[in-house]
Amino acid sequence: LVKKIVDLRSVSNRTRNKLNRLYLTYPGGKGRALTSKLPNEMTNELARLIGHIQAEGSFGKNSVSFHNTNKDLLRDVQKCFLKVFGVHTRIKKRNMDHSSFKGNKPYYSVTANRQDILWWFKEIGLSTKQINREIPAIIMESTNEHICSYLRAYYNL
Repeated sequence: LVKKIVDLRSVSNRTRNKLNRLYLTYPGGKGRALTSKLPNEMTNELARLIGHIQAEGSFGKNSVSFHNTNKDLLRDVQKCFLKVFGVHTRIKKRNMDHSSFKGNKPYYSVTANRQDILWWFKEIGLSTKQINREIPAIIMESTNEHICSYLRAYYNL
């Protein structure tokens, strides 16, 4: 069974209508057609991507990023971005002096520089701030399989 994201109670009617259309107006989007697809049903890849981003991701002004030292996890995030949003991303090596990274291993990031994707993650209530983190309603109301995919990604299992 695939559960439609737009059918979840936590999504407002306004958001549901927006997610059901191919063309959306999102903050700063000025009514342009989206060039990336936005998901309208829960999949294992989407659940994993939400888990990865919530655990070790960040939101920029117009981007969503995932940071880690494990290249296998980075490749999984790349695959999820491609499968879920149709967006190609690259793994980039980052400087060791990053304020939030302490360690001896080089660290890397995968970034989707897409305001519509950032808007989508925020619209479902995803937070990357430590103090505001809770399992999103779209995960809690999904199948056990999707919940497991989210938890495995969140805990890097």
